[in-house]
Amino acid sequence: MEAYKVWEQDTGLVEALHPSVEKHDTKNNEREAHEQAIAASAQDPTALLAAWHAYVQYEEKQIGRSNSDTATILQRTPSVHASRERERVRCTFERAVNQCCLYPAIWQSYLTWEVEGGELSRALVVYQRAVRNCPFSAELWVAYALFTEETADFSHAGGDQEEAKVDKVYLDAAGHVGYYSAQTLRQVSLSRCDYLRRRFLRHVPAKNAAIAAPFVEKEREALRQEFDELAAVLSAKEDPGGARAVQLYRAELEALVFRMVPRAVQVWEQALKTCSDDAEAWLSVVDILRAIREVGHARALLKRGANVLQLVSKEQPKGVSAASMVAYMARWVEFERREGDVDTYKVALAKYTSLAHLVPAASAGAVGGGKMRDKSRANKGSGDSEDPAKAA
Repeated sequence: MEAYKVWEQDTGLVEALHPSVEKHDTKNNEREAHEQAIAASAQDPTALLAAWHAYVQYEEKQIGRSNSDTATILQRTPSVHASRERERVRCTFERAVNQCCLYPAIWQSYLTWEVEGGELSRALVVYQRAVRNCPFSAELWVAYALFTEETADFSHAGGDQEEAKVDKVYLDAAGHVGYYSAQTLRQVSLSRCDYLRRRFLRHVPAKNAAIAAPFVEKEREALRQEFDELAAVLSAKEDPGGARAVQLYRAELEALVFRMVPRAVQVWEQALKTCSDDAEAWLSVVDILRAIREVGHARALLKRGANVLQLVSKEQPKGVSAASMVAYMARWVEFERREGDVDTYKVALAKYTSLAHLVPAASAGAVGGGKMRDKSRANKGSGDSEDPAKAA
């Protein structure tokens, strides 16, 4: 008590503390405003999430503004003070996820903050809580799997155990999101395809991915089997588009990574059988075939795709719109300008012209300028018009 009386009588010291007291009063008033905004938004989920995000952002800003003077007043070392300030933000996040536990966005913000702060052990616990509260969120499951992979150490003897941890996250994810929708399962499955590709390249360097060594073929077969299983699961969930996406992914690996074009073509052929209304799928295959200089096969697929899509557009106009057909034919013309001769160019141009008048808005500017090579590759034809019919 005597010490306090001495301190109270030191008017200079008391006056020096007035600015700090006023600053903290201002902060308390600002926090009270955020508390009131949260209370007022209790019945409006969108407003409630926005209020919590604003409150968290406010507390994060206070960390940068809190200086060494504050630490001195509170008799803390700078490191302890910084840690305590982070705890205030963490406390705000905890209150937010407690009230909004079924909203993935708030969990994702919390996770991003923990990871950026280097609190990986805390982030792992938050990830586990997040997917437990929001098992329907493909985004959270994928983020959890990526975090598990990113923080794993695959370089030591226990690499197999680390891979098993990542595999378990993906399997748990598929088991949970599959109950909610095929689309969420597709998202998790395609993310797992990314992981399987990275895992293969950890086991087999890219420069060796195409060699015929037994151990490399064993790894290739393991990857193929897992891709086939993912496609089968998506088919069983009545998601042919998802199954096709997995098959197309595998075919791309066969062509670009394994350098096994015949196998890739075989997978593509199988996938495109169920691709009667997806112009982009046909074009994606054509682009890869062109990239690996399988131009003849690319041209054959363009023709087949055009026939299939035209048939569907006549029978099911909602399945393939006229605008989609015009865009597809425009891509065919562009292909022949760069890869074809006079005859193949004219065939593509005729197909385009027969449809372009149906959708003027879609055809305008659909095909840019370019050069087309004839059979002798000697004569060059100019194609600078926006409309390929005029370019001819």
